[in-house]
Amino acid sequence: MAEQSFPKTVRLRKTKEYEVAYSEGARYKAGPLLAYVRPNGLTVVRLGLSVSKKVGKAYRRNRVKRLFREGFRTVRVELPAGYDVILIPLDRKRRYTLEDVRRGLRRVFAQVTSQVAKACPERSAGTPEAAPGARMRDPGQ
Repeated sequence: MAEQSFPKTVRLRKTKEYEVAYSEGARYKAGPLLAYVRPNGLTVVRLGLSVSKKVGKAYRRNRVKRLFREGFRTVRVELPAGYDVILIPLDRKRRYTLEDVRRGLRRVFAQVTSQVAKACPERSAGTPEAAPGARMRDPGQ
């Protein structure tokens, strides 16, 4: 059950972390979400959310964020380690479901691992070492 938790070590929390992910990350569109993904050199996948006021009032934005967090939490063990991910909802009027988010996350990481495999065919796709420029470090630092 611990692998389905959502501790602080798997969250993007600082403005600088978001800025780096936006500037250095690759953009992927999958279903109802847009994702910025970049190698982080850690042993975990970290999640950041960006839900603008265009999505709606606070109660609606909070619901979308809860769904995105829950979707990430439940598929996190399936995702390759070593990436920062920022999720952004694409459709303002859409009524998001948990399955939409899970499917979108899986699709994003399928795209990421296929690109890494093309860039580094001698390495196994989906590992942090396969990400160009990724260095391993402890997530608690």
